[in-house]
Amino acid sequence: MLKNETIQTNIKGKIYSENFADFLLTGAEEEPRRRIYDFMVLGPYVLETGGALETEYLYEREKVLDCDYLATDGGEANMVPYFGRKCKNDYFGPEYLEWQKGINKWDCLRFDSGDFSACDEALYATEQRNCVYYAAVYIECEQAYDAIVSYETSGSLLYLNGELIDNKPYGRVKGIIDYGNQVAVTFQKGKNLLMFKIRTGYICDTIDLSMSNCAIFPLIAKSGNLGLAYPMRTGTFVGSKEEPRQVFPTFIGAFGDASCGKVDLRCEGYQESIETEALQSGACSYIRLSVPTAAE
Repeated sequence: MLKNETIQTNIKGKIYSENFADFLLTGAEEEPRRRIYDFMVLGPYVLETGGALETEYLYEREKVLDCDYLATDGGEANMVPYFGRKCKNDYFGPEYLEWQKGINKWDCLRFDSGDFSACDEALYATEQRNCVYYAAVYIECEQAYDAIVSYETSGSLLYLNGELIDNKPYGRVKGIIDYGNQVAVTFQKGKNLLMFKIRTGYICDTIDLSMSNCAIFPLIAKSGNLGLAYPMRTGTFVGSKEEPRQVFPTFIGAFGDASCGKVDLRCEGYQESIETEALQSGACSYIRLSVPTAAE
């Protein structure tokens, strides 16, 4: 695991960094900040693959995530990104690849150019079937914090300070809207490195190589190994016209293996209990709270 001192020592250029305090609810605003838009990116790393990968529609694709493309530079567990850092490319394309500013388009981190063509000869030559990009950002913390990281990709691995914390090789499904992937994390005091390893995905007849809705949800409450993230405000209501309740989705995260739990909500005489399933360390569960609101 990369410690703060190691990260600080090995950063030799400009970086993208977010302050965790900006994601905390201070009381002055109705909604805390959640989204991360800016990333440092490295790639594409294009693995030479056999015919099976080219003919299989889905089930061979995760193989491109198995390779540590940064092995020559110390490996994924020891990578400390900064703008301008060059990394050896032992695969298709130029001899060296460089960490650079990511492309923010349509509120997504994307890897194609503005004219919608492939952004790199390697992507074009391989029809984007077997490439991987790295995307990284630092999270600065004044103290250790538990939180839930949420994101959507076309298929990825997620590392926190060099440790693999989430393995989701298959990405979003066209036509299904959800909150993506969630993982419970503990940020150390000082600098923390979030690094995604993103592969090409497919949505129906469309090539998908992007990340969207990357967000940090601090905890509002914790009991044992279970933590409750800040709820999200929606325009959805349940109940009756006389007694409407506004829906607030949120996540439960396991910061260690946890047996079944229960969330109790009490508000203006209204009481609601939601049972939660058993979760392995790092796993998360989605729940919907409802809070009484004034009738029209």
